[in-house]
Amino acid sequence: MFTLCSAASLPLCVAACVLWVRSWSRQEVIQYQTRTWLLPVETRFGSTGFVLWKTPSESPGFVHATEAPNSREWPPLIGLCVALWGGNAVGDGFAYSSHAPLYAVIMPTRAVPLIAGMLPMVWVVCATGKVLRHRRRQRRRGLGLCPGCGYDVRASPGRCPECGTPTK
Repeated sequence: MFTLCSAASLPLCVAACVLWVRSWSRQEVIQYQTRTWLLPVETRFGSTGFVLWKTPSESPGFVHATEAPNSREWPPLIGLCVALWGGNAVGDGFAYSSHAPLYAVIMPTRAVPLIAGMLPMVWVVCATGKVLRHRRRQRRRGLGLCPGCGYDVRASPGRCPECGTPTK
């Protein structure tokens, strides 16, 4: 399950990097509308916004739109969150709003790949540890040492007298 989550997280990390680069020249809006909730994800000027908005709709489904943002018509998402939605700026590009019927999290787009890349990084570290332990055990076996503790087992075939690990 962990490997599956890591594999799913890696494309998300790559997609977030691409969106970050595109966010400086294009505004992307991907949203999903249910009968009661609007769930848009928007990138513009290096920021990504995740919004949950309670609003009725007659036509649920996905919508994708892209256009070149004009700085006069399209304010930065953090300004929208603080000025229009009553949100709070937390620092260095982060903001949130939790006033019903709208909940929003605004973050620098560069933070999304870092968050998405954590799971694959943990997987790489764990896999590297398993490979190193396997190599250590093989090297110890070749030298006539116990694969578990490294005790010299050339004189005692079968089991290590120190830890009880089978040697063959």
